[in-house]
Amino acid sequence: MPPATLLLLLLAPCAMTAPISFSADLPGLMCRLCQGVTAPQRCATWGFCGSSDPRQHCVTNPGVAPIAIDITNAYAGDIKVRGCNKYNPVSGAPCVGNPLKPNHYNDCPQLIGSQESNTVLLDADTQYIAFVSGSSEIVEFWKPSSGQWPPSYTVRKPGSAAGLVASAVECRVDTTSPSTLITVANKAGFAAKVSGLSSDSAGKFHRKDCVESLSDGDQVQIRVDSRLTDNPFVLFSFKAPGSGSVELYPDPKRGFPTSYQLHSAAVGSSDPRQHCVTNPGVAPIAIDITNAYAGDIKVRGCNKYNPVSGAPCVGNPLKPNHYNDCPQLIGSQESNTVLLDADTQYIAFVSGSSEIVEFWKPSSGQWPPSYTCLLYTSPSPRDS
Repeated sequence: MPPATLLLLLLAPCAMTAPISFSADLPGLMCRLCQGVTAPQRCATWGFCGSSDPRQHCVTNPGVAPIAIDITNAYAGDIKVRGCNKYNPVSGAPCVGNPLKPNHYNDCPQLIGSQESNTVLLDADTQYIAFVSGSSEIVEFWKPSSGQWPPSYTVRKPGSAAGLVASAVECRVDTTSPSTLITVANKAGFAAKVSGLSSDSAGKFHRKDCVESLSDGDQVQIRVDSRLTDNPFVLFSFKAPGSGSVELYPDPKRGFPTSYQLHSAAVGSSDPRQHCVTNPGVAPIAIDITNAYAGDIKVRGCNKYNPVSGAPCVGNPLKPNHYNDCPQLIGSQESNTVLLDADTQYIAFVSGSSEIVEFWKPSSGQWPPSYTCLLYTSPSPRDS
């Protein structure tokens, strides 16, 4: 019920006993009433106190300076923003929608319409943000590994034609050329500029800068030239001084990957090894992987396995216990050297959506220089 209607109903008995006339400053009165409300942001949504502030206040601890993120909704429908600061990293229990539960989400009061933007204020200890449309969760955005939330974030549904595909960033120099889509997740530790390059019939390269700044921890879907005769590649230029750049080239047989994790350790096309590290400051392990399986495989390193709860790594790159995926597939009967974090606990080999086998760090404490991927034949430490 609107506050004005409620106020008139409360005053109705007085009108029955004696005729009165008054001129009330309703917004001022409601502001004074709002001073006793424990969640002042609700008053702002009524259009009285604080209505000049267009930001959504979604905090539960007003005594600590909140984080402010400008949210852009590139999804096809309205979205609700939900902050979670009660995720349990031991059990893996997420926040829930029931506000009566102790681990409930802190919901923002208003929806953000499709193709609209709004700044939201969230608790400083927020662990991740969930974006919901209706009763369905669209995507989760976890606090970046840098420990700093970015000033802005665009909501897109991964792999959805209604979300990411429709709003893919155009990186082709020639927009009439055949194209493919790549979902790029920035895991480099700092922002990067994204550019698409390809050559013309005379062999001269042309460049199109398509993403000015892809923040660490953010992801974007780009549309790139898939015609190999154009010699296409993607250039990632890091914003940090002296941090260099990374080039992504298509595989001669399979073309560009559909997803790519950007790491600062990658050194470009002159190095045929796959860089799958997240901590470039520590010397990685190098293993020559031979794929003896019948199909292409993806290599995933895990250094976040919890030996107490038994919780393994997961595929969602937004979760804190995600795999560190290598950027390219290894074809059947082919070999490639992969570089993995020194603290890797096990390596998972996946074909399509099915895990083929897990290779755990040997009891000797040393990884071998090579490994051949076959079908699952032996138990892992998680099976006991």
